[in-house]
Amino acid sequence: MTDDQIRDIAAKEPSESSLSIGRVIALVGLALFVAFIIQNTQDSDVRFLWMDIQLPVWMVAVLIFVIGALVGYYSKVRKVKAQRKALK
Repeated sequence: MTDDQIRDIAAKEPSESSLSIGRVIALVGLALFVAFIIQNTQDSDVRFLWMDIQLPVWMVAVLIFVIGALVGYYSKVRKVKAQRKALK
C-alpha cells in the first residue's frame, strides 16, 4: 500500500474513541442554539438591502446558521481539494 492509500483509509474510518473536545463543544453550542430558538419566537423586522421582511427571530437565526454551515462546508471542500492537488 502506498502512503496515499493509507491516508485515504485513515481519513474514512471514524475514530471509535469517546467524545472529543470538538464534539462536546459542538453539542453544547447546539443545545444553546436550540434554547435560543425556543425562547425567541416573536416576530422581528428584518431589513436587508432593499427588502423589509417580518420574520420570527428564530428563523433569522436558523438562516444565518445554515449560511454559515454552507460556507464552512464549502471552505473545507476547497481545502481538501487543494491538499489532494498538492499531494499529486
